Amino acid sequence: MTTQLIGPLRKRGNFIGPTGAPAGFITILDKLSASSAAAFSTRLLRSAYTGKCMNVRRSSDNAAQDIGFVNGVLDTSALLAFVGANNGFVTTWYDQSGNGNNAIQSTAVNQPQIVVSGAIKTINSFPSIQFANGSNAAWFTNSGSYSVFTTATTVSSVIQANGNGFGNCIVQSSTNTPYPCATSPLATHIVFGSSTNYSSTTFSTSSGAVVTITSPSAFTGTQLTTTAYLNGALQGTNTDTCSAVVASNFRLGANTFPDAGNHQATDLVLFASVLSTIDRQTLERNQEAYYGISGV
Repeated sequence: MTTQLIGPLRKRGNFIGPTGAPAGFITILDKLSASSAAAFSTRLLRSAYTGKCMNVRRSSDNAAQDIGFVNGVLDTSALLAFVGANNGFVTTWYDQSGNGNNAIQSTAVNQPQIVVSGAIKTINSFPSIQFANGSNAAWFTNSGSYSVFTTATTVSSVIQANGNGFGNCIVQSSTNTPYPCATSPLATHIVFGSSTNYSSTTFSTSSGAVVTITSPSAFTGTQLTTTAYLNGALQGTNTDTCSAVVASNFRLGANTFPDAGNHQATDLVLFASVLSTIDRQTLERNQEAYYGISGV
């Protein structure tokens, strides 16, 4: 069988693949011993997943359409043919884990953006979702039943911050108003960006970066301990104390407190466990190689 390659070949660390990559390179979750609880990306992460990538609403007439994959990556041709020179917003980012934990946003003004005036948002030339909608915060909530921080947790992501860090949240509890942790948002808001405020593990990620957060257990009383890795390198361990804890489902993207967050992301994968070192490094090295990010 002939494999169609998209773009020129690149050598990336221990991986060799095209700029669009063959399916064997893309479906990284097949290579891990742990199963994901929820998995979102603009590339195919599991070979067993046969669904679409996302549902997109265009600004011209508010029509919406499912966009799938071609050769394991987001079908950008179909996306641009549908959106045209307009803006495209993501109403649903489909969960590839098989657990039905789709990421959804039905409120138009809070829908993350994938196309801006006919141009696809990218991280290192790869399609990504922007968690900002003009000057408004943008996020997804979980349509399934998985709750973050009620068990051990790993959050894996490829991100890029375009503004202040406080509004740039990778994952948080979906029931916060605006957030349940009164002293620091790290426990329920994995925060990153240009700001160094609010937690000791805030990241500067103005270019594409691989960020992994692990928590060895659920909330203990009002505390949560997290360990952070940036591009495969250990950043440290932090324990946050919260005045109140609400861990229910999850939210991806910007928080509701008043910063609108302006960052892009893809490969947002949640695990209801702490990945083994082998699994974590396998995933990080694949992300670094695929997206052309320097790291281990």
